[in-house]
Parts: sequence; structure tokens; C-alpha cells
Amino acid sequence: RRRESEHLYHACVHPGCSMDNWILRIDFESKYRPQGLFTWLCRAGHRNSVLPSQSEINQANRNILSHPEYYTHSCGYDSLSLRRFRFCPGCVDEGLLTFAVHDEGCKQWPGSGTGHRHCFCWHCTKKWGTDCSHSVNCSDPGVQQVRRCSDGSGSEKLEIGFVDAQAYIAWIRTGENCPDTIFENSRILGLTRQGQLKMEDRD
Repeated sequence: RRRESEHLYHACVHPGCSMDNWILRIDFESKYRPQGLFTWLCRAGHRNSVLPSQSEINQANRNILSHPEYYTHSCGYDSLSLRRFRFCPGCVDEGLLTFAVHDEGCKQWPGSGTGHRHCFCWHCTKKWGTDCSHSVNCSDPGVQQVRRCSDGSGSEKLEIGFVDAQAYIAWIRTGENCPDTIFENSRILGLTRQGQLKMEDRD
């Protein structure tokens, strides 16, 4: 009977940790998610992360890398080039993948500052109001990619890296010099990334 209810819980990743120490998924969503938390301690004191699976991350990365081009070269108010799709950086910090879409308007997303719990600059992806604003002449870091990595405390977190979009478009056209994904302290080779995402075919 207990085995039949396993799907209702987030299991502790520590080998041999009893099901008695696990957390109900519904409890995690009601107690941790509203606080922007993605880690929890089991009753035995083991630290765990609730993050998207690798297959979910790969699918999201494929989706966003499939659109390296700008959809506009002169957005409203700021007159900047913008991409159609971004991951919300605030959600990534909370262990979530939110695939956001820019339809029109300025570089602030969401444009009204409401409708989503995070607000960021669509052009540079930095936090709106503290790290960027309409008065800041920011730069586009490229196409986002997300990975799971160590959080330095025995668990995992999500991290955003960037791919040079123009270099990536050039690789699609020529097959030469596939650009790497650049993270804060490391990089993933471009062809390695393409293999992991099953995107070796430039067509």
C-alpha cells in the first residue's frame, strides 16, 4: 500500500532514507513554492532540491535555442532589438522554468510590472528597477540556456548561461565554429551542447 502512494511524495535523495522522512508534493507546493524555495530538509536532516528533470531542461533549451533571431529591431520606447522568447531569471533562481514570450512594448517585462511575480529587462535579462531600467543602456548577453549544477551545499540549483546568438546563426549557415554556452564560472562546448540536445543537424 505504501508503494502505491510513492508518487504523492518527493523522495529524499539520500540512499536508504525512509519514506517516513519524505515530503508530500502538495505540502511542498503549498509551503515552499510560495516562498520561492526549491530545497527542503527531510525529517532525517538531508537536504533535497525539487527541480525540473534533465529531459524537461533539455526540451526547454531546445525550444529557446531554436529561435536565436530577434523578432524586432526596434521595440517600443527603448528602440532595442529583442528576442521573442526568454526564461524568466527570477523563476530560474527559484528552481522553475518559465518560458516567457514578448509580444510588443518596451524592454521591461511584464510591461505593466504586474501579472507575474518577477519583473526583468527583456534585453539584458537583469532585474528591473535595481539592475536595469529605461535609463540604462544595457546589452543583450545572447540566447539563454539552463543547467542543473551544485549549489555548494550538497544539493543542486538551476543556472543560466548564454550562447552568442549571431555566432550561433553563423554556425547554422556555415557549420563552422559552433559557439559555446558561457556560464558564470565555466562553459559547455558548443558541439557538446548540440549533441546533448540532439540538435547536431543544422537544418
